[in-house]
Order: sequence, then C-alpha cells, then structure tokens
Amino acid sequence: MAHPNTSPFIPLASQVGGHAGVLSSSSGDTVIKPCLPLERDFYTALSSTPAYAPLARFVPKFFGTLRLEGKLREGKEGLEAGEAEKIVLGEGTGVVDTKALEEVDAPREALVIENLTHGFVHPNVLDIKLGTQLWDIDASEEKRARMEKTARDTTSGTTGVRLTGFQVWDPSGTYTVMPKSYGKSIPPSALPEGIRKFFLPPPLSPFPTRTLLALLRSIRARVSDLASALEKVELRMRGGSVLVVYEGDPEALAQGELEDAWDVRLIDFAHTRLTPGEGPDAGVLLGLRTTGELLDGLIGELEGLEEGEKKEVVA
Repeated sequence: MAHPNTSPFIPLASQVGGHAGVLSSSSGDTVIKPCLPLERDFYTALSSTPAYAPLARFVPKFFGTLRLEGKLREGKEGLEAGEAEKIVLGEGTGVVDTKALEEVDAPREALVIENLTHGFVHPNVLDIKLGTQLWDIDASEEKRARMEKTARDTTSGTTGVRLTGFQVWDPSGTYTVMPKSYGKSIPPSALPEGIRKFFLPPPLSPFPTRTLLALLRSIRARVSDLASALEKVELRMRGGSVLVVYEGDPEALAQGELEDAWDVRLIDFAHTRLTPGEGPDAGVLLGLRTTGELLDGLIGELEGLEEGEKKEVVA
C-alpha cells in the first residue's frame, strides 16, 4: 500500500466534532486520529469483511495505524502529540515518537486516514451525530444513564440526529464556528434553522441560488445512497456521525467542478460493531431520514426562491 506523507503533524484546523487530539499531516492529505481498538478493528476489517462491503465508499480511506510512543500533554487544543521525531510506515503500521511533557490517559494507537477537507480552499464542515442510542453495550451503568439523559434532553432521542458542530467560511476572511453546545441546546423544531445556518449563513449566502440548489441536490442524493447502504449492514453504530463538507470559497466553487466541491462520509467508529441477525441500526437510519428531510426542506425553500428570481427577470 502506498502511504501518504504524515510528518510533521499539526492540529487539524477543520475539526468541528469528536474528541480533541486529532492531527493532520503538514501536506494536509491525511489525518492522524488517536483510536480505541474497536475503531481500529472496524477500519482493518472494512476491506476484508463482506458484511461491511456496502459501506466502503462512504468511509474515509484507511492507510494504516501508528503507535504513539512517548507522552502526550493536555494543551489548549486538547491532546497534543508534540513534534514528531520519527515516522515509519510499512505494512500498514508505523511509529510516532513524540516529545513529552505531562502524561495523560489517552489511546496509544492512532489511525492514519484520509483528510476529507483536503483539497478545499475554505471547507465548510458539518458534523451530524447519528442515532437515538448513544451508549454502547460495554458502557457502565453510570455512563448509560448519562447518555440516555443526553438523548432525551437533545434532538438525538426523537430525531436520530444532533448537530455536533459546524464551521462556515465568511468571505470577509473568517470562519463562523458553531460549537457543540449549540446542537445540545436546540429542540427538534429548531433543526431546520440549524441546517439553514450551515448552508445559508446569514445575512446573505455568497453563492447563487442555482449553485446552492445543485450542491444540495447532490448532497441529498448521497445521503439517500448512504441510507440504502446502511440498510444492508447489520451493525450497531454508537456515537458515529455523518460529515458533510462543501467548498466555502465562492471563487473556487464557481471555477471548479461541482462533483469535487462537496463530500458526505460516515466517521467515528469507536463504538461500531457488526451484529449478525439483528438487522440494521434503526436509530442511525432514522437520523439519516431526518437529515434527508432537513435537506428537502431547504431545497424546497431555494426552489421557491429560484422561481421568484425567474419571474423578476421576466418582469
């Protein structure tokens, strides 16, 4: 397997959800993500387990694993691996030897996976947590009770989605970042406005209505394809997400090909496992249906706007 450049590491600037400590290679094409054994096992089994085959094209490319040697420290950006001294990638594995400050309880292994925001000039990124059940079978009673309360108190329990966080590029030169607290605070009735903030940031979208419609229709079709794939896989996915990325730079979006201007993938498999004989994950499928309905609502709004624009031109 050909391995991408992975050294040195820098904090992943486009991370909007998940645990802190995710790094990017300096070239930006790969992500170094500390992982638990279950997530490592998911990625390594993806290409060799027939039951997972329908999901392969909806998951970031997997290049191998790295051992994290030395100590990690807790910094402003979360867990920091420090300056990488040595990278050895071969036979799908490697080593990261790091400079140490304070040792913390953290995974000692990391995934090397595709950076889904690589190639975008200014990626707009939305992390949507999927599923109505957030706890895994190995969770303690305390954690299970806490996760059940979180599902009840947020949009997860009834809709199967929670807007974990997102970033949207403002042409004035900065990102507008919506933190995790936003998604945890809104009721289900506010989800349409939340998705609107991502695709139509106020006060005015920098993109023509026609371009946004084409983008949204493509993303909507991808979500439908993903749901169809998951219907064929008997698994339980706890705490996983669907990541939506599209080009936030108006000039880049206008000049490039539409098919290269967006992406939709499943991410975060720390609590994903096959469950033969138990059928697909109903909570995750509900979340994808909700996501599709939210996109449908926005598409309908833009279609009405486009029709009004056409009438103004004729008049």
